Amino acid sequence: MSVQTINPAGDHARQSPSAPAGNPLNGQLGARERLEAYISRLPKDEWIQREPAELAQICGCSLRHLRRLFRQCFGVSLRAQQTEYRLHRASQLLMETDDKILSIAWAVGFRHLGLFSRMFKRRFRMTPSEWRAKFRQKEPPPPAAPEAVKAS
Repeated sequence: MSVQTINPAGDHARQSPSAPAGNPLNGQLGARERLEAYISRLPKDEWIQREPAELAQICGCSLRHLRRLFRQCFGVSLRAQQTEYRLHRASQLLMETDDKILSIAWAVGFRHLGLFSRMFKRRFRMTPSEWRAKFRQKEPPPPAAPEAVKAS
């Protein structure tokens, strides 16, 4: 059961009882405004890793409504945005670390190596191993010795 309140402007706003009581986004904001406020105040690393059901609870709306709102606000589905971010982060980790591919897949939110490899190849047109071999950051060359200044 949701509670209907009237804000000072006289507009009706719905507040879901499923939203956490201590959530600063509760109150007079609608679900869309809560979603936009939540996403704008947190780094992408944090909100993108959250489960959709958790985001829906924070926004005080159903999971279906959250997905609809996300698409309206950002022009892409929540799942597509999460997958794109995870693959991008994995590509960075493959270049920057010596971690095993399985560890990287797990760290960015994939629970199955096969799915990670298929999604990675679909997105970047090469496997994670091929990506690492191609774009691996090499050791920087040692700094060149400064040339001696010739006296004239």
